Amino acid sequence: MATVLASPLPVSKEKLANPVFEKARELNSLIGKPSQTVSGIRMTNKEFDIYQRKQGDAVELLLMNLLSSSKFNKLEKFNQKKEWEKAISQARTYGTIKLFPEIMRQRYGLDMQTNPIILKATLQNLSERKSWDRASEKTRKQMVRDAMGQ
Repeated sequence: MATVLASPLPVSKEKLANPVFEKARELNSLIGKPSQTVSGIRMTNKEFDIYQRKQGDAVELLLMNLLSSSKFNKLEKFNQKKEWEKAISQARTYGTIKLFPEIMRQRYGLDMQTNPIILKATLQNLSERKSWDRASEKTRKQMVRDAMGQ
């Protein structure tokens, strides 16, 4: 899902038309961006780019599915907005439960079979410690690996 903020080239309005954005405007519903910090851990810009792109794809897919649903299109605007925001929330949950742990497994060199829910909780716990704030990235990696038994 691309957003054109400013372009040196002329862009026609037809190319900018996106049914998801049009419906979001109609429902007065902000899609917004995910946070760069999850479970107390700030992703690097590179990690966040990946996270944001994949989560954006998930949001767009869920919302496009809603738009193509006759059941959704028959709902009153108020109920459409509730379903719309529920889909956005589901995509955000997917990001924090699935995408974030994948990124952290790569960052800390963990086994890809590492339980994502336990990893997320462990990172939350570690990030709340004073020793985490003072630790180098190498030390943090070891702290995570030790906490996860790897």
